Amino acid sequence: MKEYAIRDIQAMTEADAAAIALETLNVKGHVVYLVDFGGYFGYSCLVFKNGHHIYYANDYELHHKWRKATQERLREVYVEKLGNILFTPEEIASPLSDYAEYERRSRYLHDFYGMQEDNISMFDVGGTKHEVEERKKKIRHDDFQSYRFCLLYQRRFCTGTHCTFPAAGSGAGRYGRQF
Repeated sequence: MKEYAIRDIQAMTEADAAAIALETLNVKGHVVYLVDFGGYFGYSCLVFKNGHHIYYANDYELHHKWRKATQERLREVYVEKLGNILFTPEEIASPLSDYAEYERRSRYLHDFYGMQEDNISMFDVGGTKHEVEERKKKIRHDDFQSYRFCLLYQRRFCTGTHCTFPAAGSGAGRYGRQF
């Protein structure tokens, strides 16, 4: 079996993950591949959405060695964790119940949502001048998403330069936040 490094795993395409998957799950519209890398990473879950690898949401057996768990138990742990950190567009747009929910949604938008679309990081300095100019042609300047520090090739459920989390009830209130 090939020995994987974290960069190898993060560079995997969905086809690569599907080829080595022991099981495929769907968690809130995200495709999750359960794979066994053996060695250091062990039994792991790889998360994809819209054909993009959401590698910040991946989880690895090495983070759970203290559990001394079977693959079945790790599967349950992964599904429970992903159920708490991933969201559907409907869940993001629904009213907030408390500040902890706001924090969970905020983390999703900041850390995971931007990875499911083609984008250019505002910190992008890679490539030749020609490559950078070609990427810039694919986007509109009004698509800058400050909460994700990137420019999007296309918009989804967050419009303009911000997302609004409606608070419970009227949509404003204590936990209504704007990004």
